[in-house]
Amino acid sequence: MRKFIWFVLIFIFSTSYAGSENFVNKINLSNNKVNLIYNKIFDKLDKNIVLNKDNFKEDDLNIIKQEINLINSNFQNLQENVEDKDRTNWKINIESIKTSINKINSLIEEKKPKFKTIKNELDKIEVQKNNNELKWKYWELMYYNDSFEGKHTSAGNIFSQEFFSAAKCGTPLNTLTQVILNQKSLLVKVNDRPSCTRFPNLIDLSTNAFDPLYRRYAGKQKWEYIELQAIGKDYYKRYIPVDFFKNAWISVSYKTPNSFIWNETFNLIWNSPKTLSYLNLTLISPNNTKTIYSKKDLKWGFLFSIPLTQVWTYRISFNSPLWTSKEFEIYVFTQDILNWKKLFSNTDNISLLSEIKILNEPSETEKNRLRFVIWNNNINSIHFSQDSKTLDYYSVWDIVIFEDSLNIFDSSKPIKIEAFSSKTLTNFSLDSYSLPVKIFSGEFMR
Repeated sequence: MRKFIWFVLIFIFSTSYAGSENFVNKINLSNNKVNLIYNKIFDKLDKNIVLNKDNFKEDDLNIIKQEINLINSNFQNLQENVEDKDRTNWKINIESIKTSINKINSLIEEKKPKFKTIKNELDKIEVQKNNNELKWKYWELMYYNDSFEGKHTSAGNIFSQEFFSAAKCGTPLNTLTQVILNQKSLLVKVNDRPSCTRFPNLIDLSTNAFDPLYRRYAGKQKWEYIELQAIGKDYYKRYIPVDFFKNAWISVSYKTPNSFIWNETFNLIWNSPKTLSYLNLTLISPNNTKTIYSKKDLKWGFLFSIPLTQVWTYRISFNSPLWTSKEFEIYVFTQDILNWKKLFSNTDNISLLSEIKILNEPSETEKNRLRFVIWNNNINSIHFSQDSKTLDYYSVWDIVIFEDSLNIFDSSKPIKIEAFSSKTLTNFSLDSYSLPVKIFSGEFMR
């Protein structure tokens, strides 16, 4: 029996699975080990077909139902053969299950939207030039004690270790500041003061800001800082709380930023413990335009990818059959915020992209979108150019743009596309601290 379980587990984890919504009911198997394997397979099937179900027609869904029914039947036979120790027939059952899963996989791949692939013309990475020489100062770096949690700061904000904030003397309150340690950095909002008589050369960081830079309990560290720009009093730099939208039965992915650069893609991954017939994301832009992005027939979660084309405050909320959530604010800055930062040359673990794939992706709204698949564990940007016309887009993940934004380019001529990579200590593109490295150059036609 142990060999059988081992064999089937190897089979499960060596196979990529397509998935199913609730096209057929799952069966209950009395043999615990066989039932465990069955449930693992169907968990993968459920998730993966949800991701691809919009590509299927009715005939495709019928084929999937037929194959899942065959899988159910073969698992019932497998259970009987295992209990009877009929090795010959249980191997036949396993092969039949594998055949059905392969058929579903083939159908998934066949129905997926086709990518346009652009090949890289670079033969090595290219580090971009540094910005102008900047003046910085040395200070002492520490972090807040937890006893300050929930108390008011000097700027009138509420302090939390979850925010990226700092207490510092000499810097105007509500100033976005680059904190640098060992040639790595991130941005914080200075909204508090330490005792400036006792600690004139100290900056106290929230632990969320301190931890990416250094380890706790190691004493005061020598650091550098650069004051960037004044920022609104009500602005907090933070990750979106995972359970903020719990009234709508939504949990967002861990460490989703609330702060972005203009023309960056807001990638929001979420999951729900309940099957939802629909989910609406309402986005109210800085100019007060309301856009509703809709997903339907969701079992576990989805990805919203939204180009942020306006500067300052967006408001997002969710509406599902179960509840409507409260609003959460996200913030968009101009690219100018990066011009004053100090950047370092760092090419560790940055390599060329062999290709960029472009997926013609139907939007949840009336606008069609293009997804540029370039994610490689570093902050990314892409630069489009044709003659004197240029466009820049940013993301820490895939970059999604509205297709009509490319209308400034002549459709009869190729568009040059270049991709750049840099490092960050957090999930915020604002926190990039290394010089941009060109990792891709190519051309494509619309």
